[in-house]
Amino acid sequence: MIKFDDLVDITKRYEGFRTNAYIDPLQVTKFTKEEVKWFYDNRDKMNITIGYGTLMEDIDEEMAILLLKHRLKLKINEVNKEFAYLDINESLVWDMLYLMSYQLGVAGIKKFKNMLQAIKEKKYKEVYKQALDSLWYKQTPKRALEVVGIIKPLLERI
Repeated sequence: MIKFDDLVDITKRYEGFRTNAYIDPLQVTKFTKEEVKWFYDNRDKMNITIGYGTLMEDIDEEMAILLLKHRLKLKINEVNKEFAYLDINESLVWDMLYLMSYQLGVAGIKKFKNMLQAIKEKKYKEVYKQALDSLWYKQTPKRALEVVGIIKPLLERI
């Protein structure tokens, strides 16, 4: 089992900290080059706010960590509820799902139908294979390898 603070550290490493609003690198292709340029040229003048009137430029790393921890706890609760039917008794599998959910959301994990079936059947080599046979891996290979690598100790048992 991975400690909560380690889940936070892994997430921090891949998400990165920024004080200014930015377009998700995986979503930027949905916009024209002109739209992206306009956004970055004007974002500081737009006074983008979150929460209760907090300007994005006022976010410091301490506040960002508090927000990350809160969101990660929400994701953990959502994953526990949504995937209870899998009858998972391996904490490393839960840890993998928690980290996946922060990036992909529960809806994104649900698209891994073969992986989820392999979890249910406790076929961890297949879980590993299915997780890496995905768009997720193609888009963020380093992160996917680390997150799925969490279950490597289970691969040796079978």
